[in-house]
Amino acid sequence: MNAVAQSEVYRGWTITLRPTEEYCARFAMTLTAPDGGEKHFAAAGDTEARALARGREVVDMELDHLQ
Repeated sequence: MNAVAQSEVYRGWTITLRPTEEYCARFAMTLTAPDGGEKHFAAAGDTEARALARGREVVDMELDHLQ
């Protein structure tokens, strides 16, 4: 299992990044919902900043979908 590179809570969801070499990405991502459900992304971004931004975008879309 890869070590966690960075973790952030955004709008109640936890965005966790891990270093990876999958699909030309440098970071994989797991999003954990407040209810404990998880979504895994093998390719989240080339940089930590881009991967976190992508995580925030996905959380925003999930929350918009629930409204």
